Amino acid sequence: MNTTDKVINNLGVQIANKSISEAFSLAERDEALVELQQVRDERDKALADLENIKLGFEGMNKILQSDERLKNLYEEVKAKQIEEG
Repeated sequence: MNTTDKVINNLGVQIANKSISEAFSLAERDEALVELQQVRDERDKALADLENIKLGFEGMNKILQSDERLKNLYEEVKAKQIEEG
């Protein structure tokens, strides 16, 4: 094998190695993007759930504030639960 053949062969190996390395990098990037999207989707769902919980508590609070007897009963039950631990 002469020098030219060795150079050509070496360049072919280098190109193949770079191509393989880039293919792995692209695959890892794609996997990371999918995982990132899953995390974002989970975050968005958790935020929506939290907003629904907040709205529920706000509704319950309005009910308690609208009726003095309910409010007093709530405070009584709350105090009892705190005492019991």
